[in-house]
Amino acid sequence: MSFSQFVNDLRAMNNEEANECLDNLTRTYGYKAPESRPYFFWNGDSKRYGITDICKEYFPSDEEVLKLFTAAREAAINGVFEY
Repeated sequence: MSFSQFVNDLRAMNNEEANECLDNLTRTYGYKAPESRPYFFWNGDSKRYGITDICKEYFPSDEEVLKLFTAAREAAINGVFEY
């Protein structure tokens, strides 16, 4: 799994507010130094939500998003998530 695949899968859920946050995350992600991207992706910063907060805020009880998030997290833990 990769950053772009995960974000695109979330966009496909058609949640307009979440998509705005995902746009902000994606835009800012491109400006981050490569070594800070993983932390920013998962946690965000003081101005933007990370993917964890986006999932909690906009998809709190969506089982499909939980499965996607779990798969992405496991890939990151195993070192196979592409940032």
